[in-house]
Order: sequence, then C-alpha cells, then structure tokens
Amino acid sequence: MRLAKSRAESALCSRSARRTTPSTRTRSPPTWPGASATTPGAERRLRAAALLADPRTNEATAALRLIALRMHADIGLSSVPSEPAVATLIQAHEAWALGETTTASRLLDQSRNEGIDTTAFSEEAALLAADLGAPPRTFKPDPPYPVRLRFVAIWELGRK
Repeated sequence: MRLAKSRAESALCSRSARRTTPSTRTRSPPTWPGASATTPGAERRLRAAALLADPRTNEATAALRLIALRMHADIGLSSVPSEPAVATLIQAHEAWALGETTTASRLLDQSRNEGIDTTAFSEEAALLAADLGAPPRTFKPDPPYPVRLRFVAIWELGRK
C-alpha cells in the first residue's frame, strides 16, 4: 500500500503534480520592487508553509515573512519576532516593498544599531542595503549545510 504524502510535504513540494510541455511552460515573474506578483504556486506554497509554521519559532516565521516580502506575496503572517533587530528589518522590508526607500533606509540603519549584523539575518540586511543602493557585501556560505535564507541572500548579493 502506497503511503500518501503528508499535508506538509505536499504543500511544500516544489514540483507541480501536472507536467507541462516546453512549449507551454512559462517563466516566473521577476521579484524586485515594482515587479509583478509571484506565481500562484509559489504564493500557495508560502501560505501553506505559514499555516504549518509554529508561531513560537520566531526565526522560522521571520524567514517566511522575509521571503514573502521579497517575492511580493501576501501570506497572512503577522507574528512579531522577539528580537527587536529582526522586527525592524521586517519593517524595513515592508517599507521597501511599498517603495518607501527613505523609510526603508532609516529602518535598516535602526536594525543595524539594534544588532541585526550579529544574527542569522545579517545577509538579508546586506541584501536589502544593496537593493537600496549600497555596494553589495560578500559573504561565504556556511558549509556543509547552509541555512537556505542566508544562502539565497548571499547568492543574490553575488549577482548585483
């Protein structure tokens, strides 16, 4: 008897159950300010992950919120991280997503003063700073199993 996938596995599954031919495959939209919204599948998986996230795990919910903000997806997460620096970084990302660059810069500076560079979200702060016009910083990924949010931020900084 074949076991069915759990709700979490099927929600976070990155492949579509339906295959498409190369001629019908579409590219996902860009994910920078002013870009169009995320693909429905990506937003659906982010919402499913948000539903499954334990609100007491501040780092995981903060990571989900930052990913959703970068992708311009509304996932309905409203929990506030316990670390003030991370909460301020999320507010800076929200301001950046709304096109308020001066507010985003001010909040990013505030999060740096609160110690964001000593947390696991330092690469996200550097990526936001690069998005706001600062020169990109370089980081080394953490081998052998990097934290995905940090790895994506390092990869994006390398592309700037």
